[in-house]
Amino acid sequence: PRCGRHRVRRSVRPSCVVFLGGTPGWIQEREDRFDVGRSTKDGGAVAILTGVLAVGLWKTHRALGLLAVFLVLFQAGLGAATVLLQLPPAVSILHYAPSLLFFTLMTAIFWKTRDVGDEYDTVTTSSPRAKRLIAFAWFFLYGQMVLGPTVRFLGGGLACPDIPFCRGLLWPPAEQWLGELHMLHRFGALAVAALVLVLFFRVRRMTA
Repeated sequence: PRCGRHRVRRSVRPSCVVFLGGTPGWIQEREDRFDVGRSTKDGGAVAILTGVLAVGLWKTHRALGLLAVFLVLFQAGLGAATVLLQLPPAVSILHYAPSLLFFTLMTAIFWKTRDVGDEYDTVTTSSPRAKRLIAFAWFFLYGQMVLGPTVRFLGGGLACPDIPFCRGLLWPPAEQWLGELHMLHRFGALAVAALVLVLFFRVRRMTA
């Protein structure tokens, strides 16, 4: 096959072909098949392991185990539909959202089932104030994580190529909504970092 004026082998890296002058159909088709195969294998492995985890949690944390199974199946179904049907960016964003929630749930399951206890356990389980701070930080962080793939799938990743400004401006004009979304994600990252630091020192003060 040829790529622009250059003759390429079928084993050439797709990124090199794109650099030379575009992506031929045979490479795109092969990448699509690879995505389907990889998603199927990875999704199947994660589903099996999550099922094993749910069985282990059946007596003590049944609800968490069932929620984990639901999230992984829902996310796998959305992923397969996105790749096979070439669905719009909104579905791709929806595909990422439960995967991030699944990761958070795995962290929560680890925290609840661990055997080691310390002073932070007492604070987070007995202090309503600490619970509110942690819940607020989690919702803010989750929103920031979902905003990331939203910027990516809507094509806003290069809307502001310079740092720390957006094309020389602190905030892009209203008609450049992708630039606004991009900058919102940047400022959100700074806000999340500050919030996590404040939460850390607040909890440390409660345990002092």
